[in-house]
Amino acid sequence: MARVLIVDDTVIFRQKLKHILENEGHEVIGQAANGLQAAVKYKELKPDLVTMDIVMAESDGIDGIQRIKSNDPNAEILVVSSVREKEIVMHALSEGAHAYVLKPFEPVKIITTLENMGFKIDQVERDRINELKRLKKINDNTSMQLSNFKNSTK
Repeated sequence: MARVLIVDDTVIFRQKLKHILENEGHEVIGQAANGLQAAVKYKELKPDLVTMDIVMAESDGIDGIQRIKSNDPNAEILVVSSVREKEIVMHALSEGAHAYVLKPFEPVKIITTLENMGFKIDQVERDRINELKRLKKINDNTSMQLSNFKNSTK
């Protein structure tokens, strides 16, 4: 399981990526809307992995990669961007990104890329995560039923 910082200026995309990562068993520990925020959050949260968009206001993804890598040369960064220009892709990789996934993408592309980067969750861990989700859902439903019962007996 990886602790992940998602960096993208689009809230909807951050939520989509968060959903994909959490369903796969990773933990999203923070989000940022630009490269500068990413560098600050990286220092604060110390994630195992950063997903980084390229085109963002104020401080783009290349700036974010540079800032993070200057603080931690071993930082694991996956670029997830709609930018397709070869020179920008190569620039991101030369600055220290480990992989580059083009938007739009299928969830399996993100999962496969993470596995190739070494962030693979084995079946035992996946089963444990699914069981915890199932138990949480039961607990949430039981709590709601108890609350409804208490409200109906007043």
